[in-house]
Amino acid sequence: MCEIIQAKGYPCEEHFATTPDGYILGMFRMPQPSKPGPPVLLQHGLLDSSFTWVLNYPGQSFPYILYDLGYDVWLGNNRGNTYSKNHTTLSIHSKEFWEFSWDQMAEYDFPTQIAYALQTNAMYPKLVYIGHSEGTTQAFAGLSANSSISNSLYGFVGLGPVVSVTHMSNLWLKDLLDLGVEWIWNLLGLYQFLPTPVELHSEFVWACAECPICCNEVIELICGRHHGAFNNSRMNVMSGHEPGGTSTQNIHHWAQMVKDPTFQKMDFGSKRNQEIYGQAQPPVYDLNNLPKDLPMMLYSGSHDELADPDDVQTLVTTLEGIVESLYWKEVRKYAHLDFAWALDAADEIYVEVTDIMRDWVEGI
Repeated sequence: MCEIIQAKGYPCEEHFATTPDGYILGMFRMPQPSKPGPPVLLQHGLLDSSFTWVLNYPGQSFPYILYDLGYDVWLGNNRGNTYSKNHTTLSIHSKEFWEFSWDQMAEYDFPTQIAYALQTNAMYPKLVYIGHSEGTTQAFAGLSANSSISNSLYGFVGLGPVVSVTHMSNLWLKDLLDLGVEWIWNLLGLYQFLPTPVELHSEFVWACAECPICCNEVIELICGRHHGAFNNSRMNVMSGHEPGGTSTQNIHHWAQMVKDPTFQKMDFGSKRNQEIYGQAQPPVYDLNNLPKDLPMMLYSGSHDELADPDDVQTLVTTLEGIVESLYWKEVRKYAHLDFAWALDAADEIYVEVTDIMRDWVEGI
């Protein structure tokens, strides 16, 4: 990660934040040269990592744009991905290490990374949180369960926001989840989902270098067609860092969301639920508990096959009755990856986001 950022002429530091349940999360910081600017934390989506934010060049990738505006830029990583495979006591080869879903990302990873960035910066009492896909899911869940986290936030920017995927139109991914692939993974003792094997990884990089368009087709099969302009020449770079991986249990949780629109914790079955939650049904994340005074900006895509327009519309309608300052824009022809990878994302989204952020943040 730092090699990529530094090669563009930007500073980079690697940090490690430890959650209350022992997961050691890799974070990357782009510090300002003199005094720290206002901190911004960017959080990736499902099966992804912080790399997703720096795939493109300066002027195209959000972290570089934010840094050039004077922000103290932080790139987070959820437990179990490429940069967060460590724990204070558990081995990554143990089943116990992989017993998590986005519930734990919401409860632990979300507030831990916020607190670490603010503790390290120490010049500002709050930061701006920018999430993509699952990075928004854990924020909505975390803030619903613990609204006091908002005391550390200037505002929340959600790109491709997700709290429900019942209208998801990506047939490949939907079929995969409907088939219950997570049960096959568990049966085989594969508790980590989609970690690219070393042998396959090198072949993937080679294939993407030889045929960027072919590589692009594979990515689109998983994440949906993109409609913003991609830089196909960067596909071989992408293939060296994606996918970021997650736990099979997390995929199981997402599979449950396809079948049930309720924004709730993972369902382990009534008996196990009783043991874990003290009730037969999994607890619901009540969006009515979101902090009313936390400003939010949401950006969705008209062609997003994961954060489907119907699901986003339902979310926005709900939030309009809760959040006092809510801005929503549907970007024409944008799909799920375009928010981070499209070459025109700066013009379509980032410039407007940073303009509004100036009203949120002191010192910019």
